[in-house]
Amino acid sequence: MTVEEMQSYFQRLIEIMKISDSGERNRAIIELRNTVGASYCGRDTGSVGERDSQNIAGIHQALQTASMISMCKTASNSYKMAEEAIKKATTTWWIAAVIAFLSMFAAWVAALRTCGGS
Repeated sequence: MTVEEMQSYFQRLIEIMKISDSGERNRAIIELRNTVGASYCGRDTGSVGERDSQNIAGIHQALQTASMISMCKTASNSYKMAEEAIKKATTTWWIAAVIAFLSMFAAWVAALRTCGGS
């Protein structure tokens, strides 16, 4: 579930709560509950208000779980990017170290030639 989908479901829940007819609101809550994949949280013997309340809690829990999964995926992707950057930086460092060593060696050879030639 994308962040945009989660936000739209939260917005839909806010719109549903504004519905004054309890039967229509109950049907809309059940439809949203099924859409987001929330488990059934109500008892068949409870009042419509109790079932709505429990279903809304289930919807919130499903959306919060989806949000946590999304954050974990983002953290994992960030770790992978950092790991790749470190690998590239390590490779670049080794190349720079070899070039610096060769430059030092060339300067040392040049100094020896200069000192030895005088």
